Amino acid sequence: MSDGTREQLFLCTLTIDGVDLGIWDKWDGGGKDSTSTKYRSGGNPIEEDLGGLPTFTDVTLTRNYRLSRDASIVGFLLNKVGFGTCVANKFPLNRDYSTFGPYIQAIGPLKTVDDPKVDSNAANAATIVVVMSVNSINSYSS
Repeated sequence: MSDGTREQLFLCTLTIDGVDLGIWDKWDGGGKDSTSTKYRSGGNPIEEDLGGLPTFTDVTLTRNYRLSRDASIVGFLLNKVGFGTCVANKFPLNRDYSTFGPYIQAIGPLKTVDDPKVDSNAANAATIVVVMSVNSINSYSS
């Protein structure tokens, strides 16, 4: 049997200021990059890369907007933009949908909240989206 996995075999959770906001359907971003400082010494035609400081891309979490769950938390989310501390976890799942191996945790302030789009002629799933700026990303054993 293949050991490869699929995008749907992950479980993403979000907490803001200690309030558990449950499971989210989609995680985008959260990559770790670095700046690059190049330097050329006098008389040397070859540049040397001195490395750089790490940076993180924002994490965007999305889920289907459910009236019974999300209507009551939109105000909370909007009031936390700019300073609420987010803790987002991404757990890999095996094919039985049980957590498997180390998970990723991103921590940082809530940056953006987008409530569902409105279109009277559309039949798309309504979604709620949160974006967090990332201060740190770590991997932990489950």
